[in-house]
Amino acid sequence: MNLRHRQPQAAPAAPATPVREEEPYNIIPVHNLLADHPSLRFPEVRAAAAALRAVGDLRRPPFGQWRPHMDLLDWLALFFGFQRDNVRNQREHLVLHLANAQMRLTPPPDNIDMLDAGVLRRFRRKLLKNYNSWCSYLGKKSNIWISDRRRGGSADSEQRRELLYVSLYLLIWGEAANLRFVPECICYIFHHMAMELNKILEDYIDENTGQPVMPSLSGENAFLNHVVKPIYETISREAAIIVAWEERTYPWQALEDRTVQVKVLTIFFTWSGMRFVQSLLDMVMQFRLVSRETKGQGVRMVMKVIVAAGWIVVFGVMYERIWSQRNHDRRWSAEANRRVVNFLEVVFVFIIPELLALALFIIPWIRNFVENTNWRIFYMLSWWFQSRIFVGRGLREGLVDNIKYTLFWVVVLATKFCFSYFLQFNLMPEEQLLNARGTLKSKFKDAIHRLKLRYGLGRPFKKLESNQVEANKFALIWNEIILSFREEDIISDREVELLELPQNSWNVRVIRWPCFLLCNELLLALSEAKELVDESDHKLTRKISKNEYRRCAVIEAYDSIKHLLLEIIKPTSEEHSIVTVLFQEIDHSLEIEKFTKTFKTTALPPLHSKLIKLVELLNKPKKDSSQVVNMLQALYEIAVRDFFREERKTEQLREDGLAQRNPGSGLLFENAIQLPDTNNENFYRQVRRLHTILTSRDSMQNIPKNLEARRRIAFFSNSLFMNMPHAPQVEKMLAFSVLTPYYSEEVLYSKEQLRTENEDGVSILYYLQTIYDDDWRNFMERMRREGMVKDSDIWADKLRELRLWASYRGQTLSRTVRGMMYYYRALKMLVFLDSASEMDIREGARELVTMRQDSLGGMSAEKSPSSRSLSRASSSVSLLFKGHEYGTALMKFTYVVACQIYGTQKAKKDPRADEILYLMKNNEALRVAYVDEKTTSRDEKEYYSVLVKYDQQLEREVEIYRVKLPGPLKLGEGKPENQNHAIIFTRGDAVQTIDMNQDNYFEEALKMRNLLEEYRHYYASRVINISEDIFAGFNCTLRGGNVTHHEYIQVGKGRDVGLNQVSMFEAKVASGNGEQVLSRDVYRLGHRLDFFRMLSFFYTTVGFFFNTMMVILTVYAFLWGRLYLALSGVEAAMESNSNNNKALGTILNQQFIIQLGLFTALPMIVENSLEHGFLQAIWDFLTMQLQLSSVFYTFSMGTRSHYFGRTILHGGAKYRATGRGFVVEHKSFAENYRLFARSHFVKAIELGLILVIYASHSPVASNTFVYIALTVTSWFLVASWVIAPFVFNPSGFDWLKTVYDFDDFMNWIWYRGSVFAKAEQSWERWWYEEQDHLRVTGLWGKCMEIILDLRFFFFQYGIVYQLGIAAGSHSILVYLLSWIYVVLIFGVYMLVAYAHNKYAAKEHIYYRLVQFLLIILAILVIVALLEFTNFKFVDIFTSLLAFIPTGWGLILIAQVFRPFLESTIVWDGVVSVARLYDILLGVIIMAPVALLSWLPGFQNMQTRMLFNDAFSRGLRIFQIITGKKSQA
Repeated sequence: MNLRHRQPQAAPAAPATPVREEEPYNIIPVHNLLADHPSLRFPEVRAAAAALRAVGDLRRPPFGQWRPHMDLLDWLALFFGFQRDNVRNQREHLVLHLANAQMRLTPPPDNIDMLDAGVLRRFRRKLLKNYNSWCSYLGKKSNIWISDRRRGGSADSEQRRELLYVSLYLLIWGEAANLRFVPECICYIFHHMAMELNKILEDYIDENTGQPVMPSLSGENAFLNHVVKPIYETISREAAIIVAWEERTYPWQALEDRTVQVKVLTIFFTWSGMRFVQSLLDMVMQFRLVSRETKGQGVRMVMKVIVAAGWIVVFGVMYERIWSQRNHDRRWSAEANRRVVNFLEVVFVFIIPELLALALFIIPWIRNFVENTNWRIFYMLSWWFQSRIFVGRGLREGLVDNIKYTLFWVVVLATKFCFSYFLQFNLMPEEQLLNARGTLKSKFKDAIHRLKLRYGLGRPFKKLESNQVEANKFALIWNEIILSFREEDIISDREVELLELPQNSWNVRVIRWPCFLLCNELLLALSEAKELVDESDHKLTRKISKNEYRRCAVIEAYDSIKHLLLEIIKPTSEEHSIVTVLFQEIDHSLEIEKFTKTFKTTALPPLHSKLIKLVELLNKPKKDSSQVVNMLQALYEIAVRDFFREERKTEQLREDGLAQRNPGSGLLFENAIQLPDTNNENFYRQVRRLHTILTSRDSMQNIPKNLEARRRIAFFSNSLFMNMPHAPQVEKMLAFSVLTPYYSEEVLYSKEQLRTENEDGVSILYYLQTIYDDDWRNFMERMRREGMVKDSDIWADKLRELRLWASYRGQTLSRTVRGMMYYYRALKMLVFLDSASEMDIREGARELVTMRQDSLGGMSAEKSPSSRSLSRASSSVSLLFKGHEYGTALMKFTYVVACQIYGTQKAKKDPRADEILYLMKNNEALRVAYVDEKTTSRDEKEYYSVLVKYDQQLEREVEIYRVKLPGPLKLGEGKPENQNHAIIFTRGDAVQTIDMNQDNYFEEALKMRNLLEEYRHYYASRVINISEDIFAGFNCTLRGGNVTHHEYIQVGKGRDVGLNQVSMFEAKVASGNGEQVLSRDVYRLGHRLDFFRMLSFFYTTVGFFFNTMMVILTVYAFLWGRLYLALSGVEAAMESNSNNNKALGTILNQQFIIQLGLFTALPMIVENSLEHGFLQAIWDFLTMQLQLSSVFYTFSMGTRSHYFGRTILHGGAKYRATGRGFVVEHKSFAENYRLFARSHFVKAIELGLILVIYASHSPVASNTFVYIALTVTSWFLVASWVIAPFVFNPSGFDWLKTVYDFDDFMNWIWYRGSVFAKAEQSWERWWYEEQDHLRVTGLWGKCMEIILDLRFFFFQYGIVYQLGIAAGSHSILVYLLSWIYVVLIFGVYMLVAYAHNKYAAKEHIYYRLVQFLLIILAILVIVALLEFTNFKFVDIFTSLLAFIPTGWGLILIAQVFRPFLESTIVWDGVVSVARLYDILLGVIIMAPVALLSWLPGFQNMQTRMLFNDAFSRGLRIFQIITGKKSQA
């Protein structure tokens, strides 16, 4: 008998202890080890629980009554004042962790009923590793009084002490609430409490009282009230180089010249200058950290600035001495060379720190040792280079890893430099223009020659034979995957039959591959047999067997036909024996390899066609026995007359048993047919499979039809050949939990939500039916099979299934829960396969077939997914494992959904609460954690973390744990706080955090064991990215962990997001990356990672956003530079110089080639060519351009650069709700303007204005080709930023909607509203919210904002000199006098505004009089200027290009000075002018949209581009957009 799974032993004769059966439990009833629970069959669980109960002779706490059933955690709770439910929670946590760790021991311990000391010791070291490092860093002695080398004392007492330490830490952690974000704070608390524990254990006497030492705090909730809460309240308050190579072929050849060599030395000016800038940045960013305790850090920063500045001076002096000697001697004399050597000696001193860093890079363990060792001599040696901090020490990888990633980056950089030089710089025409095609063509051919790629070697795999148990196991797993596909309605019933691996029920001698793999194989084998009509059996067999699938198709078809014919003919009939003899002759000829000598292969095609007709007759719903008889007779005639090579007479056929002995007894087969009953699903299922093998052609390439199903099968199949760790048995795997944060999103779509139509008359259900056309047909097929008679019954009897079907295709909680519960289902099946015998597997496969007969699509939605399980055969072993699947799976997996306001939702009778309860009811391993608010009698609020589950026996929700919090949950961002409060309820060695808009797949859940094995090979944080952003990875790396990337497992992500949702998501991510740049984590990593690892860090984190911002800034710099050249007259001077003009034309041609985007698109084309082929890659690239993907990408660049740059300047990144709805509704112009005005529209108008002014004032732009080549990509960027929100907006160019949108926009602009108005209602509220970042920014941020805003004044500075009234003067007075007009315009506006406020309401005639006088005055001024000055009438319109940007710049600067201006009369004028500017911007943006809306046919073209993929599948997208749907 297997001792590991025996029944619990009877309790020994001892005083009875009260059994608290009524106490609810989470996973295992630790309080009652005699309970009938599958997990309690494991002796490891009982051993861990028994170890905790071994209190022994510990001094009993004086507070509270000690009861016999209490254990070490109760003992700690009574002494230190921990909460009761915190104790219960951590008791189960500790028991499960120790039990799982002991189950993984190989070999198992001698006594499985006792907790292994090594398991506990390893757990204690891992749990308290950070505490020990913290003590060592501070020079404090650890308060863990246990020697890892046991020198004496009782083993039981040592084990008890270890259990007390880990229990104390877990109890502190479980009750620390928001303090868990500050792990070193928990170390501090544990340090002092562990000291008090030691004094209790060592029986210390209090000197003051003469009594045994007691903790400083004790009593009910003492730890929460007196330790956690004061720290929580404190945190709550705080929360509020260019080298010219002189005509050489290669640049390095220029280094042969001593002059060039000396010029190269100027790199050290750059290097020393960069050091100076770095030291300045260090001081600016870190000076606020200097305090009385950290004076040394301030001294170090100041000294580094001084030393860096000194190096600049030293290099300058030494370099000047070289050239002075060289110029004096007029050659490179010995003295000049000696001074060069002196310079190099200084350089050597300068680079000593870098050489030291290089040495430590080559030998990384030395640096790790220095940083991790807390010796003062090392502090002194490293003081100059970096500050001393606890985290971020010892980050160097091993020597092998160093070599790996160094070689990787060397290859990458070398490839990049070679590409840039040989393909880009060498493509630059030296004296030819773009029409010199010969050189370009040869260079391009040379480039293609250099870019040839080689494919890598595949990973070897082991072939499974048909008689192996592993093959049967894989068949079970594969069929369960296909069954999950059917449950998700992404394949049909017919596709299930084509994709499954059927069990060998017809004595087939080969593996029965899925039908879609055998498509056309039998027909190809028949054609080969027909061609090789005179060849030997051996040659024919070898020909067919070259293809494994073809061989299997032939053998399976033969065996299936044989079994089918013998099945439908009565066993007692003479016809049965005739058919048996015929197959015996065929089998004998095959055995002796005489088949082609005995039978004609030319008769196989007619036999094949008759067999097809026979199978088709059997597949008909109504079976006609007479037709079956006729077909059998036809087959018989072909077999006995045409199939044999040697013709046999009737008498010989009778002698051979191949003909009737009594011809007068009736026609052959007439009375010998016995068709199986139509309820025999297994028989007719095999008949349908045989028909498929006999008839299938190339059409099987499209199986399955659903693209999502094909993608998932492809990914899963490919991942099986990837390098992944070996999966252990489930009992030996690491336990894990999944944690999902949820607030108030949709759980399950209601009937009303599915039927309610939007403004276009489109409902959610109709949208889903149209977009997921395949899924809907499969769903209705499944519903009809499950009893639905009429389609209209879907709203009555099958309403729950309909709601689930729709919810699984939206971003709902039910979709995420279903996906994560696949882990539980996969684990139960894997447990069965781990311990099952060959008979168990065969019986399991047989029962699966029976289950599919009952319900192919799986259980009804009303049944619990946990109710399905593979049964076991009635063998002696299976009796020991009854229910074992559930117990093991529960111990290895827990799913916690952090529904933060679930308690409030229940109190308000919110339907979401009922749906969450429904999810708990139908998912056994699901737990819900929420924050409960309680109002006390003193009107104070108390907050609790509560965990609940659904009790299947009590048939209701039960509360498991309730842990009191020190105060409100949210101190920082809501999402991480929600995750943090629920993490204490997770179990296992790892936590996978999944967002609510994610999904999972059954086939991927099977690989979780492999993924968890990654964490056995290196130290990693227990929490895998508990925070949604990358800071968890930073923290893990800084603390010595690793974050690796693997692509053999995937999860589903959110779907159906529009441009607005994508933009909000990218804004959130870009802002987060901006915060990373400013964070101390990145600062610490930047100071401690070597160059090559910093390249990896930069590339995988902020590098993408930084490069994107640099691209946009380059566009700005280029256009502003061109504008300056045009307005300053520099371009005109260049135009007069023919040589410069020629050089400029050459540069422009080169730029035009690069701007076409050929080189930037090349990596994508190469990658796609590797996966799909070169022609397909080119076609995909062209298709992407037709779908305006370049427009979308350019627009996204603007989003990323805006929010990334703004966050760097001002900080203030925040969470942005991206929305989880379907993209079926039109977004109004006002909504698009609110979202994109500042990030895209204003910037696009600015760049467009520059391009217009440049076109009108640049002499170079007079050449149309030059202007186009110069600005085409800039105009593309402007057009993309303006038009993209409307191109990717449903009905974005519908004329009526455009008219309504403009009216709505003007109403929004002029709506005054109240102080409670939202940004969606009032322009003024939105305008103030857009300035929020200026309220939180510092002095440097405000200064930088003003400096950037000054660029708008350059328009005025450049254009006023081009006006006729300037009369060609270049005096500064012209610019200064132009400001008179700015003041005058603002004064006139203020006068009009004053008159409007005073007279417009009652004395309207006075307001009109003021307007009339101002118009007359303006006309007189213009006439006077035309008459007495050089003023031209066109100057009126030209000056608008000057003064409008100036006004915008003044508004932006006024926003910076808002704290000073808001209380003055000037601020009202600023707000009014800002409103007029937004109206002007809105009209400019609306103009092209209105034009395109007016053009006929453009709306249809836009819809086709927007929903291109759906159109290719023949869906009715236009009906969705226009609302012209049927009323079905």
